[in-house]
Amino acid sequence: MYQSTDTSQFDHVKNCLLYARVSTSRQVEEGHSLEDQIERLTKFAKDREWRILEAFKDGGKSGGSTSGRAEFNRMLERCADDPDVHAVLLEETDRFARNAQDHLAVKSFLKKHDVVLIATQQPNFGDDPVGNFVDLIMAGANQLQREITGVKTKRTMVGLAEKGLQPGGAVLGYLNSYEKGVPWKIDKEREYYVKEAFRRYNTDNYSIHTLGDELYAEGFRTRNGKRVHSSNIQKILTDVRYLGWVKYDGKIYKNGQHPQLINITEFKKAEAIMKKHNKGANRSRKHNWFLAGLVYCQHCGSLMSGEKHEKSTGKIYKYYRCMGPKNHGHTCDEPYANIEKVHDQLYKWITGLEFTDTFFDGLRQELMSLMENQGDTVKDRLDTLQKRKESIEKKMDKLEDQMVSEVIPQDRIEKKYKPLRDELTAVEAKIEKLNRPSNNMDEEKIETIIKFMKRLPELYDAFNKKERKQFLKWFTTKIMIKDKKIVDITYTPGFQAMVDRDIVRISETWLPRVDSNHEP
Repeated sequence: MYQSTDTSQFDHVKNCLLYARVSTSRQVEEGHSLEDQIERLTKFAKDREWRILEAFKDGGKSGGSTSGRAEFNRMLERCADDPDVHAVLLEETDRFARNAQDHLAVKSFLKKHDVVLIATQQPNFGDDPVGNFVDLIMAGANQLQREITGVKTKRTMVGLAEKGLQPGGAVLGYLNSYEKGVPWKIDKEREYYVKEAFRRYNTDNYSIHTLGDELYAEGFRTRNGKRVHSSNIQKILTDVRYLGWVKYDGKIYKNGQHPQLINITEFKKAEAIMKKHNKGANRSRKHNWFLAGLVYCQHCGSLMSGEKHEKSTGKIYKYYRCMGPKNHGHTCDEPYANIEKVHDQLYKWITGLEFTDTFFDGLRQELMSLMENQGDTVKDRLDTLQKRKESIEKKMDKLEDQMVSEVIPQDRIEKKYKPLRDELTAVEAKIEKLNRPSNNMDEEKIETIIKFMKRLPELYDAFNKKERKQFLKWFTTKIMIKDKKIVDITYTPGFQAMVDRDIVRISETWLPRVDSNHEP
């Protein structure tokens, strides 16, 4: 298959394709290796007066396999579909494949379509039995070299990990130093969002999806300016590297040299909440059921999950259904409860809460403390947004320069420019909002909050669904359902202590009436 570099014997070759590959993303960013390969291949073709039909470049792609290399596979498709392709040029066979099995498969494929493969920087051996045998040896040698390099690389990476230096690219919230022996540094533009992801998730008031949506709306983006999807949010919440630890090849090293973003208490809490969600304790990740994770079946102690059923008439019925039969395989005599009736009963419980003056004095002190410390939080948020704004503006400036010089087609530039412009508008609006004096706590607002707390039903009505759920979690850990009604509420330790000390009083008018056929 490989011919000698004296190509006089290839008078039939008139048209060719070029292929170049680099194996690391960093080489792609530097932009030299790919372009150097294409430049040398171009010269090789022009010296022989061959017409170059197209150049294919795979950046940051391993030679271990031909799969996952989009340009390589696109090149093969053209070889199969375009009879004008006579040859493929590359510098060395390791640019082609370092896996012997792939090498032979692709070699056979090209031969079938009468395409010659020419390696310009190494001897070529012809297509007779001897040449094919030497070619096979070369393919095996390439694979061996890849495997040896892999072992050496892994040994080096393990050595770095043992020293507390994390191998590989930095995760969101950090930046690579690209200096030998220097650990990751904090990415000031995204540090806030990583910390917020843990803080908000640990309120147990978010699913992975709703958390991702909220942070995206506030400006959380990847380093390429793209959305941080829910799968990435989940990876963030389970990644020990945010503890300042190092993770490599399935092992964890607790002597990491990069800064810690999250403490172990926050990490363990997120881990516990996620484990509970994965067991079905909070179904809000699929359906935004109001009391998901709070409502339980009194009969068997299992969680209840929201369900929606639409009749043929178009009428929709919503229920909280016991998950015991589904999750634990046992029967339950309390299968469901009407959602609206449960919510109405809960509202009666809210109206029955009465806080004493002792409670309001303590609340006033807590809010005053919050007012004194709020400046730092607002400042950190503003700093994060300002850094994001500067980053977007730099990208827009670069695109504007390309627009003026017309080095890239205008439609392609506009496709990249518009999302940046929209994001910049959103970021500027958030900065303006945070700079408004009305966003800061003051004594007048504190008294307004206390006034509303004295009128809990009105405060509860003013909340949206997510805020109501968070509000309830201040007071409750479990809401027990029996006979399709709330029969008991388990209070949080802090709220129970206030009840025990008579700081808060609860009317019992919300309890269901005693049915002569059932125990109360």
